[in-house]
Amino acid sequence: MIRPHTPKPDINDILLSISVTAIIVLWSLLVRNDQASLGGLLVAIWFPLSILTFRFLLRRLPLLAGIRAYPAEKTLSWKRPITAGCLLLASFSILFLARLSPPAALGNIIALNLACLAALLDRAERWLPPSLLTPMLLAGLLAGVLRDAPASTILGAVTAWTGITLILAFCSLLRWRNLLSGGESLMAAACGAWVEVKGVTVFLLVSLTLHGMLYLLGRHANPARTVWPAYLNQRDPMQRTAVGPSLALGLAITLLIEAIAPGALRFWPQ
Repeated sequence: MIRPHTPKPDINDILLSISVTAIIVLWSLLVRNDQASLGGLLVAIWFPLSILTFRFLLRRLPLLAGIRAYPAEKTLSWKRPITAGCLLLASFSILFLARLSPPAALGNIIALNLACLAALLDRAERWLPPSLLTPMLLAGLLAGVLRDAPASTILGAVTAWTGITLILAFCSLLRWRNLLSGGESLMAAACGAWVEVKGVTVFLLVSLTLHGMLYLLGRHANPARTVWPAYLNQRDPMQRTAVGPSLALGLAITLLIEAIAPGALRFWPQ
């Protein structure tokens, strides 16, 4: 079988990367905080590198794990979600640098990078690798220890894991099909560790609302099928709506609320 021709790089994506990098550098030069300025320059460097890194990992990780028989095609429809995810990452990173101390901002940026990569893998392959989510969970627990809030971090992880597991199990019973693969619960626990128990209610509400919207939109859309049936177990990866992107966005929004309005999450039931 002859493999499809790989398209040339899209000039629009290149121009977008250059423009965003220039804007971040300009912001870094204008900000008055030296630490935030340095952080902004690092984000400007990481933004184009993150696009290349995520593209490499999204092609190689499923291959190494035996999910695919060969790397995914480099189509424009495959590249653009990666660029969009990295653009959101850069935007949230700048907001964290502007509102938080450098250590707190760095922690949130690391968490969002791991969550974004997991979300892109779930969107493309319907696969959430434990090898990626476990370090994210452990990093969240370590961050809680450094913040002197280990109990809140552990409770956040347990509550998020329990909530997502019960909801997906209930939906599986209603639809008579398994919607719970295990990766969703692990990713929810990792996100819950980062938002702590004070933010887990907002995280679950935002994530489930976004997932419901994506599910309704997906029912009326005709998703493009993969040209190559490359999956070794012959399963159809498009049978369910990916939960990873909703969890990643829920994490980002919850962390942003806490960064912009410190203490606002304490008004929610815990």
